Amino acid sequence: MSTSRETRQSVKRSTSRPGTFAELIRLLPEKLDGWARQKPDRLCDDRTIYDYMDGAAEVYLTYAFAGLVVAGYGRQRAPSIVVELFDMTRSFDAYGVFTNGRDEALPDATIGQGAELRDALLTFWRDQYFVAIRADADDVPKTVTTALRDLGLAIAAAIGRDGPLPEVLSYLPGAGRVPHSERYINGRDALNYHHDFGDRNLLHVGPDTQAVLATYRRNDARRDLLCVLFPSAAKAGQACRDFVANFAREADAEGAAKVGDGQWVAVAVEGRFLAAALDAPTRDEALELAGQAIQRYRKAQKRPSKKESSP
Repeated sequence: MSTSRETRQSVKRSTSRPGTFAELIRLLPEKLDGWARQKPDRLCDDRTIYDYMDGAAEVYLTYAFAGLVVAGYGRQRAPSIVVELFDMTRSFDAYGVFTNGRDEALPDATIGQGAELRDALLTFWRDQYFVAIRADADDVPKTVTTALRDLGLAIAAAIGRDGPLPEVLSYLPGAGRVPHSERYINGRDALNYHHDFGDRNLLHVGPDTQAVLATYRRNDARRDLLCVLFPSAAKAGQACRDFVANFAREADAEGAAKVGDGQWVAVAVEGRFLAAALDAPTRDEALELAGQAIQRYRKAQKRPSKKESSP
């Protein structure tokens, strides 16, 4: 993502809550299997995070970032380990940060509510927390990889609870979906990282929406599906109209259009839910994918709520 001054000024900053750092520090073990914490810890809020990670700060600030603690761990004759523990305020936002950096080709590392281990880096999320644990070495011995996992398991256990997942995930069709391809989107910059729609936020994605982008495969052809849950049907309808008017200008009566790169898009709205199929090879596939999401949403609305179905 861009690190320009304009981008920085456009990011909505969060204010660290009282007790954020004390809670984060409490989650970190002092010692584990011969590895000892090297103090002092580094504390970053929404202003000082740029001093620590200038090029990547916007990724976290796009979501509801509340605070970061950076802790080092050392052991004799072993590379140092750095733990970055982020409080993202809500589980949705921790999930979003994790998914936007995930490699869909890697299996889940079974830590917290989702984890990925690649070479010298372990990332995972649980509840409102996102965690990155890395070893300061190019060639990582098995003992260090084990330490990364053990630290992750200890922190996940200290968190002690799972957080809710966004409702919008339940409307993604299952057939053909590429495992681990889901990306939870919380704003224009995060969406444009995966699909460039220009400077305008055509689909009105922001903190008051739930949005997920997922990849689907059929006959080796890939296409994406964006599902957005809005706070009201009026906002969903306006987002659909803006998308058609500014991106899918040649959309037909069913909401399908062939765009500049020769691929097809299709957009549909049902109540406060919007589904947009992107980069489909044919019109029929675009309409089918968007329609499947709409059908899942429509079916869910017909189910009685827990309150209504209670005796």
